Amino acid sequence: MSSLVAAESAASATPGGGAGRRSYGRYAGLKVLGSIGSLGFMLVVNFFLFRVLPGDPARTLGRGRFTTEEQMQAFRETY
Repeated sequence: MSSLVAAESAASATPGGGAGRRSYGRYAGLKVLGSIGSLGFMLVVNFFLFRVLPGDPARTLGRGRFTTEEQMQAFRETY
């Protein structure tokens, strides 16, 4: 009887068994969740990083090409 139990436990521990498939699914799921978490973190950091940077983006992009405030305002409305 003990040899039958040992044979069954050995068969269930083989790589083709159901336990291996569940652990791979869990591994892949955790990797996907980690990737989504990293992406979300980077999106939030970049959103707030560009909000706190000093300077005017329109003035930086214009690089001194605008001579009047009206030209600068038109550029801001366009972009």
